[in-house]
Amino acid sequence: MTVQYTQCILESMKDMKYRREFALLFEQSRLQQTQLAGYLGVSKVTVNRWLKERDDAVDPPWYALQFLRLYMMLPEALRSRVMVQEDTAKPAA
Repeated sequence: MTVQYTQCILESMKDMKYRREFALLFEQSRLQQTQLAGYLGVSKVTVNRWLKERDDAVDPPWYALQFLRLYMMLPEALRSRVMVQEDTAKPAA
């Protein structure tokens, strides 16, 4: 095996580990995809692409994984108080 091939395999295994961790944390958080999308400022479709085995699936970015790690560190009573701040800017007339 070449060094490049071995590195490619190791990177792939690392990505699978993070995808699995993300899926497990998401499940444990009991969040809905729309809630997570709101917290991270992405679309629900993007979150779905991180979680499902689809043709266009992608690995979750580091910030999404870190958010779920931190979210799960909060006591359960505080998790329910985390809110998405709505955009209060009014459109120009």
